[in-house]
Amino acid sequence: MNNTIYKPYIDWTEKLAITCLDKLSLSEHLEPAAMSLSALEENSMREINNFWRGSAYNDRYCLEILRRATLQGDQRAWDCLQRCFSVILRGWMHRHPSREAAFCFDSEENYMAQAFERFWLATACHDKLEFDTLAAALRYLRACLNGAILDTLRAYSRPKEVPLPEPGEAGEPLVEDSDEGGEVWEVYRLRRNIVHRLLRNAASIRWRLN
Repeated sequence: MNNTIYKPYIDWTEKLAITCLDKLSLSEHLEPAAMSLSALEENSMREINNFWRGSAYNDRYCLEILRRATLQGDQRAWDCLQRCFSVILRGWMHRHPSREAAFCFDSEENYMAQAFERFWLATACHDKLEFDTLAAALRYLRACLNGAILDTLRAYSRPKEVPLPEPGEAGEPLVEDSDEGGEVWEVYRLRRNIVHRLLRNAASIRWRLN
């Protein structure tokens, strides 16, 4: 009598593939509100790429990240949103018609930081804007970038104020030649340099402090 017991053959490669498909299917059927940030970011990046290529896309993952970042004040969600939008924002920066002039006055990183700051102020701090679609959110972000670039160009195109003459130059106001007078001029120069740098980098400084 043959007592040999035959065990079913298991294809571990096939089993692993089925497991991955099951996980993917489970993730796609989860409501965005129940998903982790990492899962939301992964799905958002895929859908943003579809949007960028003009293919069909699902924006509910990105909108959930936006909701957590703005309405719930979740800093991790805001960091996640920046990672999702940075590639598109950089592409807009490189195709902006005034990019060459803009880069004469500030860096790409600062323009992007200013755009995100304006977007943050409008959606989370001041106006509490809410977006129903990914396209609407991206349109507003693009407007924020355009505003940051144009404001910088306008600021540097204004007529410059005539600086006060340095000590010893022609036209210098008459002051007594004393140590006190020299100290006054030194304080003035330092103050002028500090104010100029603060005004130029005000948006970037506010962004980093937040």
